[in-house]
Amino acid sequence: MAIPSPKWFPQSLQERAAWFDNLALRFAQVAPGLGFLPAEVVTVQTDNTCLQDLASGKAQLDAFVEAVTQYRRNVLEGNIGEPTPVFPTAPTVTPAEQPPAGIFQRLIELVARIRAAPGYTPEIGALLGIIPSSASTSGAGSGTDDGELKPVLKANAMPGNVVEVKFTRGHTDGIDVEIKIDNAATWTSGGRFFKSPAALTIPDGTGLPHAVQIRARYLDGNAPVGQNSDTVNIVTTP
Repeated sequence: MAIPSPKWFPQSLQERAAWFDNLALRFAQVAPGLGFLPAEVVTVQTDNTCLQDLASGKAQLDAFVEAVTQYRRNVLEGNIGEPTPVFPTAPTVTPAEQPPAGIFQRLIELVARIRAAPGYTPEIGALLGIIPSSASTSGAGSGTDDGELKPVLKANAMPGNVVEVKFTRGHTDGIDVEIKIDNAATWTSGGRFFKSPAALTIPDGTGLPHAVQIRARYLDGNAPVGQNSDTVNIVTTP
């Protein structure tokens, strides 16, 4: 199950609803400058409407349960001659918008894309509420906050075109690895790893060794944070 990092996302449902309401409002304002499409703004707003209704519905249901409990006490334990208790009316709590499952997963991916957008600034991050809280980075890389984290990778070639990548996770959740094989023009995903070492299986279509470039970013929940590591170069062992 996908749950956003508590370093930037509140923990109670009511606090999450307030946070998401701000995000939906502010994201609509900054989305064009960050390269997002109108349809993506609508998706955030739809998800927000559902979350607001769920949070409001929970408050109403909690009040209803309390009222039913009070009714039970009154009707069972009240004295003869007291006014007849009235059973409370159940609230209607169906959300006005019912989007596909995955609101939190969409949020995690959205935040990662926002942080990676060319127009992103710390001021925008503060406006949206997506700047992680400061934490100790001992053993996790360089820097003083998650925006400055930078993994240090050590790679070893193993038989069968497997590359073992060692890293120190520190207080993060793992690393997001990217690779280039044989001087490819673009980086491709090497996978996400939540404990060291990471084992990368390099595709072998020639039977010959491959030159592999490897880099990674730390993960905060499911979202990459901080800086890319220095690129590590290695030659595979078939």
